[in-house]
Amino acid sequence: MSMERSSFLGRVGSRACLALSITAMPAQAVELTFAQALEAAVAFDPSHRGAAFALEASRYGEPIARATLLPSVSLNAAQASVRGTRSFPNSFNQEVRVRLDYETPQASLSVRMPILNFEGQAAVQQARAEIRVAEQQFRADGLGLVDRLSAAYIQLVAAQETRRLLVGQVESLEVQFVQAERRQAQGEDTRVRVAQAQADLALGRSRLVDAEGQLTVAKQAMARIVGVVNVSVPGLPAGSAPTALSPHALTAWIELAVRNSPLLKLREQVVEVTEAVVRRQYAGHLPRLDAVGSMSQQASDSTANIGQTTNLRSIGLQLTIPLFSGGGVDALVKQARARQMQAKEELRFERETLQFEVQRFWQAAVSGEFRIRALEEALRSGALALRGAERAQSEGLGTAGQVAEARSSYLRAEREFLQARLEYLQARVQLQLRSGASMTDVVADFERVWTGSSAVANSEEKP
Repeated sequence: MSMERSSFLGRVGSRACLALSITAMPAQAVELTFAQALEAAVAFDPSHRGAAFALEASRYGEPIARATLLPSVSLNAAQASVRGTRSFPNSFNQEVRVRLDYETPQASLSVRMPILNFEGQAAVQQARAEIRVAEQQFRADGLGLVDRLSAAYIQLVAAQETRRLLVGQVESLEVQFVQAERRQAQGEDTRVRVAQAQADLALGRSRLVDAEGQLTVAKQAMARIVGVVNVSVPGLPAGSAPTALSPHALTAWIELAVRNSPLLKLREQVVEVTEAVVRRQYAGHLPRLDAVGSMSQQASDSTANIGQTTNLRSIGLQLTIPLFSGGGVDALVKQARARQMQAKEELRFERETLQFEVQRFWQAAVSGEFRIRALEEALRSGALALRGAERAQSEGLGTAGQVAEARSSYLRAEREFLQARLEYLQARVQLQLRSGASMTDVVADFERVWTGSSAVANSEEKP
C-alpha cells in the first residue's frame, strides 16, 4: 500500500511541477494543442487534483474496516505514590497513627480476537464497494474535465476564428469606403453610397470590438482550466472532412455506454454500498463472539495489602447477544433499505438519461456530417460568386455593391461552415464521453477530427 501511495503522490507531484512550469512562462501567448491543453489541465485543475486525493483517501477505508476483524492488543500501566496516615485503635483502645509511604505500580496486558463479527465483515464489504465508487467517481471527474476543457477549447477556437473573419471583413469594408470616397470625389458616386459604406464600416468595427471581448473571455475560461494566463490554440485547419463514426449504429453506441459509462457504473456501485449498509445494520441483531485474554500485575493496590503483589492471568470467550435496543436497530435497517431502493431508482434514472443523451449526441454527429457537406457546397458557390463579382467589377461590368454583397454572402457561409464544424466536433466529444471512452481515446478522436482534410476551402479556391 505504501508503494502504491508513493507512486500516486509521485504522479501528482510531477504533474504539479508541469503546471508550475507552464504558469511560470512569460506573458506571451502560449499555443496549446488539445492534447497539450489536457495535460496541463490534469496537472493544474483544482477540481481534478482534489478528486485524485479523494480517491487516495477512500482507499484507506478498507484497512480501517478490516481492523475490526483483527486482534487488538493494549497495554495499560500506572504508577502512583501514596502518602498519608492510617489511624486504628490498639488493644488498650488507644488511637494509633501510622504514616503511609508506598508505591502502587500496576500493569495489564489485554488481547481481544474477534471470532464471529458480522458487523465487521459487512463493514469491510461496504468499504470495498465505496472504493469502487470512488474509482468510478474519479473516472467520471476525469471525463468531466475533458468535457469542460473541450467546451472551453472550442469556445476559444470560435472566438479566434470569428475575430479573424471580422478582421478580414473590416479590412474589406475599409477598402470599399475608400473607393466610395474616391468615386464621389470623381463624381462617379453619390453621398448616399459613401454614407452606406461608412455605416457598414462602423458596424463591422463594432462587431470586431465585441469579438475582441469574446476572445478575452474565452482565454480567461481556458486559463482557469489549464493555468496558462495568455493561451491560444492552433488555427482551425482550412478543411475538415467529417470522419465517420465508429461504430456507426446507434445501438452499438448505447451498448458501449451501458457497459463503460463511469456514471452508470458509479450508480451500480452505490447500490452495492447500500446493500452492504443493510447487512451492516442488520448485524446489530446478530451475536458477536470474541476470544479475550489478559495478564495483570498489581502491587500494594490498597492499604490492606501493602507490600503484596498480585499476578493474574485470564483467557476465555466473550459472547454478546443483543436482546433489545429500543427499536433502534430495526429503524436503522429500515432506513438502510429505503436508501437502497432510492439508489436503485437513481440507477434506473441514470441509465435512461444516458441512453437519451447518447441518442441525442449521436443524432447531432450524424446530422452534423450532412450539414458540413452541404455547407461545403455553399462555400464553394460563395467563393465562385465572389471571384465572379470581383472580375466583373475589374472589367467594368459590375458594381462595388455587388462585390460587397457577394463578399458578405461568402463570409456568412464561412461563419456557418465554421460553426457547423465546431458543433460537429463538440457532438463527437460528447458522444465519446457518454460512451465511457478513456481520456486518451477522446483526445485521439478530437485530434483526428481536428486535422481532417477536405477538398473544399483550400488555398487555391479561398479568396
